[in-house]
Amino acid sequence: MTVLRLNCFSVISTAGRNLVLCGVRLPAAALLVVWLAPAWVQVSQSDLSQVLRLKAQGQIPAAYSLVQNRLAQPNLPTAERMQWQEQLALLLTQMGRHAEAREAMQKIGELPGFAESAYAHRVPSFLADSFLAEGQRDAAVAALLRALEAIPSASRSRPEALELRAKLASMRFSTGDYVRAASELLELMDHPELPRRDNAARMLIQLYAVEVLTDAH
Repeated sequence: MTVLRLNCFSVISTAGRNLVLCGVRLPAAALLVVWLAPAWVQVSQSDLSQVLRLKAQGQIPAAYSLVQNRLAQPNLPTAERMQWQEQLALLLTQMGRHAEAREAMQKIGELPGFAESAYAHRVPSFLADSFLAEGQRDAAVAALLRALEAIPSASRSRPEALELRAKLASMRFSTGDYVRAASELLELMDHPELPRRDNAARMLIQLYAVEVLTDAH
């Protein structure tokens, strides 16, 4: 009998015929399923932490190379591929390659399960920020509207959705669409969970000032 201690698991194997894992007898083949799955996640998260450290240290090329290597793995689980694809888009943005960043982020939409994932609204929200960084305000507003459409109506009052709506109001304000910006902000102010409420309040004051100055002329 051989006893192997793996991470938090004690595995007892008897001539490869069966296993006892945490008091439960399993077929020998189950070792592969039980152990490799958490190990894979552990390695992936370790790599992700390394990417974040490299980014914080300003070593963008090294982080980019690590992300590319991870994405090159053909059997990468879909959920992880989405995560790494997002990291690629963020790195490309830091490198000032906005068009490539948008292309990288849009590839998430080609993966199975995209519509049911949080990326259904995170992808167009990212595109909105990317367009805005290049001064493409109309494209940014359109992308942000798509992001909001992807959020189920039952979730429209959650902080993440409220923040997107506040961002839309800000974009409308920057494009001179003051009426709709004010309308959306007034509606948002009724939500107690609105993130950065002070920002929304300041924007309303600015809108009021713009209206007063416009009327004065």
